[in-house]
This record gives sequence, structure tokens and C-alpha cells, in this order.
Amino acid sequence: SAPPSDPKAAAPATKAPIPKIDIHGGAWLFYWQPFGISTDPVGKLRGAANIPDEGAFFRFHLAHLNFDGSIGNFGLFFNANVRDTRMREYYEGPAWIEEGYVYYKNPHATVKIGKSYSRLGLFWENSFYGNVHFYDGLKLDPNYGISVEGSVGKEKGFRLGYYGQYFIVDGRTNGSYLRRDTISIPGARKRHMVVGRSEPSYFWSKDNSFTLGLSGQYFQADIPAPVGKKNVFRMAIDFFANVGPISVWGDVSRQV
Repeated sequence: SAPPSDPKAAAPATKAPIPKIDIHGGAWLFYWQPFGISTDPVGKLRGAANIPDEGAFFRFHLAHLNFDGSIGNFGLFFNANVRDTRMREYYEGPAWIEEGYVYYKNPHATVKIGKSYSRLGLFWENSFYGNVHFYDGLKLDPNYGISVEGSVGKEKGFRLGYYGQYFIVDGRTNGSYLRRDTISIPGARKRHMVVGRSEPSYFWSKDNSFTLGLSGQYFQADIPAPVGKKNVFRMAIDFFANVGPISVWGDVSRQV
């Protein structure tokens, strides 16, 4: 008879990674109802701002769909947006990809290849302050290239976040108004963008922390003649403090 098999010699069964897919979306509705029109002729002659005589309207400001699918440490993410009209005059149409990239993720680092946000200065914090820089193309500014980002440290105590990014060319879909950024100039592009950011922070608890941000950016503004190509440097320093339900932040940036 055959000898009994040794259970220790049997190779352990390996399980294939289980695909994970997350799909969600939403929409912003915008309602405009004017309550009066300025009829002050002196004010109009002086260039005073008047409520536009546009009448009431109700529309989709933006509808979006997020997809995040992964197998093990590798995945694909994209955010597709659509609205009734073009977001800005220089957009190609009313639909666009806000971010779209393949990624590799582990506990200390994430590598993204594709279209992702530049991380110069304090990131979006859902306030009017963020909107100011958004209209200049400094926040929520997606570009094409590679981004390496992550953090090291413990849940409590000192933690260091970092970002290293290289973008071959701009994404042509940020929120800047006309002539506030290179991408709204016909035929112009931002090229060879390099972004570095460091975020040393200290966490007393989940709800009590202080973060200091130091970041810099270089890119080539490729503008048609007679301007030509220009080297642009940007620097930013910021902080974010969180004490229970209270948050305080500040951000200073400079371009040369």
C-alpha cells in the first residue's frame, strides 16, 4: 500500500486577490432667483456692479461619477463629470475627466500614473478660501504625469506626509477664469511641471493636530509668439490646525 501523505509537505493553497469596485456619483443643482435690478444711472456710469437681468433659472451645475476598481495593491480610478454647458470657455465640451489614473498603493506610498491633481499649497478644504485659488488655477488643478505620495509615522505623534510629482503637460480642465492661467490662452500649454511637497505634522489625537506644509513648483509656460516659452517658479507655505470641532488654516504663495 502507498505510504500516507505528509500534511506538512503539501503546498499551502493560495487565494487569488478579490477585485474590489466602488462606484458612486452625485449632482449639484443651481438655482438663481434675482430679487431686483439696479436702475441707478449714476451707478452704471461709474461702473458699479449690478445684478444681471438674466431672470430665474434652475440647472445642473455638475453631475459626476466616480469609479475605483482594484485588485490587490493595483487599481484604476476616474472621476467623470458632465453639465449642461461648458465649465469654462476653453473646455472642449460639457463632459470631461477630472482625474483618471492607474495606481499602486501600499501603507506608506501611492503611485499614480495618468491625470491627477497638482499638490502645490494647501489642498481644498471646502470653504470660500479654496474657491479663491480655484479661480486662479492653483487648486483642483489636474495634469498628466506621475505622482508619488504618502505618509510615514504613527497614528499619534509625529507624522510626515510627502508628494513628488512630474507632469508632462497640463490637463486643460482646471477652474481658472480666462487669462488667469496658461491653459485659457489659445495654443498655450504648461509643460514639464515638477512639484514637491512636505507635510510635517503632530497628532495629539484624531481630532487634535497641527500640520505645516512646504511646497514648490516649476513648470515651462509654452506660450505662442511673441511671448514664447517662459520658466515659472512657485513657492507656498501653509499650516492647518485642528482642535476638536475648530479648524484654523493659512496659506501664502508666490510666483516668480
